[in-house]
Amino acid sequence: MSSRSEPGHYIHLSGTGSTSDVYSGEFYGIPNPRVWSDIDDIAEITSLPDDRLHRPVDRYVQEEGEKGKVKTTIICPPDIYGLGTGPGKKQSFLVALYVGDVIKKGFAFYGASGMNRKSFVWIHDLVDQYVKVLEDVVDNGGKNMTWGREGFYFSSSPECHIAQLDLAVAVGKILHARGILKSAEPRELSVQEMLDMTGGMGAAVHMYGSNSRGKADRAKNQLGYIPKGGVQEFWASLESEVVAGLESAERSWEAVLPLVKAK
Repeated sequence: MSSRSEPGHYIHLSGTGSTSDVYSGEFYGIPNPRVWSDIDDIAEITSLPDDRLHRPVDRYVQEEGEKGKVKTTIICPPDIYGLGTGPGKKQSFLVALYVGDVIKKGFAFYGASGMNRKSFVWIHDLVDQYVKVLEDVVDNGGKNMTWGREGFYFSSSPECHIAQLDLAVAVGKILHARGILKSAEPRELSVQEMLDMTGGMGAAVHMYGSNSRGKADRAKNQLGYIPKGGVQEFWASLESEVVAGLESAERSWEAVLPLVKAK
């Protein structure tokens, strides 16, 4: 652990909205072959423009780390799946948000072919990554890690890239079986229909129609981080998340849009 004469450590939680291809407008509902690496692509990641989600705060954290008064690094999980086991909030918002939108529309949905894919990480793997980071700080003063401008760590599971169509089919079946939807069959939505969901903003297009995939190369190389959860665990946990989403207070854009507008 650092002495008082040494810089402290600041670990910032970010997200993969910055690497979404929603900003290009080229891959709505279709797959993008790009998979970002937090090592090979670090120069581009740390130079993304401020109109990207998360980027203004990420840049500020990186700039403060370069000043040398505090050591900064960024943990960047993709969409998180699985229910937590702590005493407080147990659910990430993606599934809850989608369930809320599906119920409002009366059907599960996807954009275009629905083949756009995003990385996911199991909540227990994300916690494991944090533990490895903290252990390195406490035991080694963070010497095994990267700090400052290039201190950026994806958390993605390499085995868990989920297509929106597959999610729509699965959620449709779960809600239909519970009598909430008349049909289990999902429907296609256009870009405009998704824009209308969020008052003309692109937040819903980002959440449901874009691609964002990354590789946790840095954490694997430096901390031995190997996610255990994959596609099988994702589908096994989905029904419990959908059920939790039915009761969630955060399953609406009314709770999310103020945060998007304030970025």
